Amino acid sequence: METLARRAMQPEATAHDVALVALSRVPGLGPRQISRLIEQVGSGEAALDAVETASTEQLGLGTSAAPVRGRVSIGRPELRAAREVIDDARSMGLRVLTLGTRQYPRSLLALTDPPPVLFVKGDGDFDHRRCVAIVGTRKASSYGRRSAYALARELGGWGWTVTSGMARGVDASAHEGALDGGGGSIGVLGTGHAHEYPATNRDLYRRMRADGLLVSEFEPPAPPTRHTFPRRNRIIAALARAVVVVEAGERSGALITAEYALDLGREVLCVPGRIDERGSAGSIRLLRQGAGIVARARDVFDALGWLHNETAEQAASPPAPSESADLGRRVVSLLGTHELSPDEIALRLDTPIEATLRAVGRLELEGWLERQGAGRFSVVASRLGR
Repeated sequence: METLARRAMQPEATAHDVALVALSRVPGLGPRQISRLIEQVGSGEAALDAVETASTEQLGLGTSAAPVRGRVSIGRPELRAAREVIDDARSMGLRVLTLGTRQYPRSLLALTDPPPVLFVKGDGDFDHRRCVAIVGTRKASSYGRRSAYALARELGGWGWTVTSGMARGVDASAHEGALDGGGGSIGVLGTGHAHEYPATNRDLYRRMRADGLLVSEFEPPAPPTRHTFPRRNRIIAALARAVVVVEAGERSGALITAEYALDLGREVLCVPGRIDERGSAGSIRLLRQGAGIVARARDVFDALGWLHNETAEQAASPPAPSESADLGRRVVSLLGTHELSPDEIALRLDTPIEATLRAVGRLELEGWLERQGAGRFSVVASRLGR
């Protein structure tokens, strides 16, 4: 009864959504070809018409027309099956986001092969402006797990979102740290939502369903395979402004994510690892190739120029410095002997969270504020004359 009630509350699937699911199920018609079709014709329905009339060369499927043409023919049974996929996903509490719609994450459009369909658990949004990927080996050392957790927790305390792949080791530590810090976390799956892989992350899955986002391009029943996990890495890279690698062996999937990030023009950064750990070999190679070094959140912000954006704005707009200084004074005055998070400060001062975060970051760099537990800040004791 609960499943039927939940399904009844979901809006009817649009013709565009059904068409995209149907197209994504056609063997030989991949995300790249579907993306090109949507770009050319504008909608899923028009794309369905295109696969019935276009030549295989136009679809980018090769020159052997006869066998391929039979595979791209879509009829009523295929459309009915696609609609059932959407209905079943929604009965599981999943959102179905399709390429070409307003809800689809814009940062994924940077990919040459964006996933035509995303199945999403969670009500949050995809804010590319403050999203960092933290990835690394499944066989992480205690140092690697601690480093991933601490960095993600600090980023979460600043209101940033951490995305990773829900694997053991570095991924799991990054998700947990971001949530513990009060930030968002996006888990990109290499399976459908019906599978909790690996099973050891069962508690993390439960927590992510409640407080984070779980994303998959695969239909809910899809099992884990050796091909699905490398595919999800491009989504991790595209969702984030920077990819931070924490411990990666020579053949680590984290290096695939880093390669995608470089292709997309994203920052690639590394937490230095121990030179005698096999799991650090890939990270050391990235550092030799010019990846930036990360020890804490400030290094990420420096690489992205985030805390310095206000300086550029001030140079372009004369009134900004006095307004910025006034906000800084108000923050210090509000804190006094208290400890507050940036969100609490923004709420009490009735200021935008972006401006508040920049003010808090500048005050910390200038030695006025110091970081406490749970993402809170206080005024440095010496500044209070104690």
